[in-house]
Formats: sequence, structure tokens, C-alpha cells
Amino acid sequence: MNYRYFEDLYNNEYRWSIQTNEDGYYTCGMYKYSDKGRLGWAHYKQTKSRKFRKRNMAKSWCLKHVRKARARQEIVLNARADRKQARIDAKPTYTKDELRVREAQEKIDNYNKLIS
Repeated sequence: MNYRYFEDLYNNEYRWSIQTNEDGYYTCGMYKYSDKGRLGWAHYKQTKSRKFRKRNMAKSWCLKHVRKARARQEIVLNARADRKQARIDAKPTYTKDELRVREAQEKIDNYNKLIS
């Protein structure tokens, strides 16, 4: 069967047929990408499916779900960036002089351990 599809950031496909089936319907569905298969080959698993009389309705159903997925992914990516920035902000920042003093102090401490 011939189909077209949208794709999200996780390589999931939202497919709709461009030709009617024997029963006169256009099919559309969500297919989840999975690479946890035999010998590492990637494959798609169907998660949702619908039938419509009009092709534009099938396409708009797929587009609606793609937009939902992209909105969720945008929230996830923003939260990830916020967590990364929080980790960066939590790190102490030292000037070059302070770093030199810390390194010298570590060398002195190591030397004292060796001689005692």
C-alpha cells in the first residue's frame, strides 16, 4: 500500500494511505520506532490506527498527533536544557589566581604527605 508520513524527533511515523483500501477507506496510523529487535534491526510497531472516508481527514488526524508529539518533545527538550543550565550554574567558578593557589596548595599537601 502506498502511503505518506510525518516524522517526529524520535523517528516515529504518522502514516496515511494515499489510495483507498478495498472497503473504500483511507487508513492512517501511528507507528512507533524501535531498534530493540533481532540483530539490532530497526522496525516500526503500530500503536494506533483509524479509517476515514476522506484522505484529507486521515492526513489531518496524523498532523494533529504529530503536533501533539512535537509539543511534548519541546517541553522535554526545554526541561533538559534547564536542568543542564542548573548543573552549570551550581558549579563553583574560580578566577585564574584562585586556581593557581588551589593547585599550589594541593602540591604542598602532597609533598607534606610524602615527607611525613
